[in-house]
Amino acid sequence: MNRIEENSLVLIFKGQRLEPVSKERNMIGYCSRCQADLYSLAYHNTADRWLVSARCAGGHL
Repeated sequence: MNRIEENSLVLIFKGQRLEPVSKERNMIGYCSRCQADLYSLAYHNTADRWLVSARCAGGHL
């Protein structure tokens, strides 16, 4: 399972620690749990993809 360290915004992805490339905050969609606005927390890069960590206004990660 993937997870994000809340204070540092380091993403644990497939056993690797990915430091955020950017901590820019953007509205990126809607939460599938509560339909609140979904905002990016951090952007992470791997060799073949970009990953975006996000949180909604309702607090869901």
